[in-house]
Amino acid sequence: MTGSPERERHSGVNMSNPYRGSNLPADAVRIDTATGTGSEARLRAVSSFEPYELADYLAALKLHLPGVAIDLWRMPTATLTEYLLSGAQCDLILGWAETAAKTPGIAERILCSNAAAVCSETDGFCRPTAFSTAFVVDPSLLRQRGLAVPASWSALADPMLAGGIVFPDPRRSGAGYLALSTLIQCFGDRDGWQLMHDIDRNVIDYPGSAWEPAQRAGLEASR
Repeated sequence: MTGSPERERHSGVNMSNPYRGSNLPADAVRIDTATGTGSEARLRAVSSFEPYELADYLAALKLHLPGVAIDLWRMPTATLTEYLLSGAQCDLILGWAETAAKTPGIAERILCSNAAAVCSETDGFCRPTAFSTAFVVDPSLLRQRGLAVPASWSALADPMLAGGIVFPDPRRSGAGYLALSTLIQCFGDRDGWQLMHDIDRNVIDYPGSAWEPAQRAGLEASR
C-alpha cells in the first residue's frame, strides 16, 4: 500500500543515464559504484537487478577481481531482454529473470559454446539466488482505512484499497511478471485474470521497477 508517487531513491549507489545518443534504452540507468581499478580489464555489464541487490555483487567482484573495472547499466527485465535480442554487445549479465532467460532465441544469442561446461547449471545459466513475492505495507495507512494487513491476493481487491496499491508492471518488471504468473497458476486462467482485473481497480501506478512499490509504501504518512 502506498501514498503519493516519489522519484526512486537508492542508498549506497548513484544512478544516472548521461549518455545521450547512445544505443542504450531510454530507461537504462548507470550504477555508479566503485569496482576494480581497470588495470587488467574494463567490462560492460547489464542487469535487471535492483541497485541494493547489485551492491553485494559489485563488492564481491571488486574483492576477487581488483584489477577489473565494471561499467554497469540497470534496466527493467523486459527492456534488458529486448536489448539483448536486438544484438547489443556486453561482457556480463549480472542478474536477470529466470523467465526472461527462457525467451525463445535468447540462449542462442548470448551463450558461448562451452557455457554448460563451465557453469553448474546444465543449460549454461548460473542461478545463485531466488526470489518470492511479498506485500509491503504501511500499517498506519491501513488503519486509516479500517483494514488489516492483506494476507492473500484476494485481499488486494478490497474496494477500500482504491488508489492505494503500486504494482510492478508485468510487461516490464520480472517481479511483476512473476506476480501475475502466480495469480494465473494459483487461481486458473479465468479466475486469475478476473482477480488481476479487480486488483487493477485499486492500483495507482505500475512502475517498471520491482523495488519502487516497496520504497513508496507509506510515503504519504511520512510527510
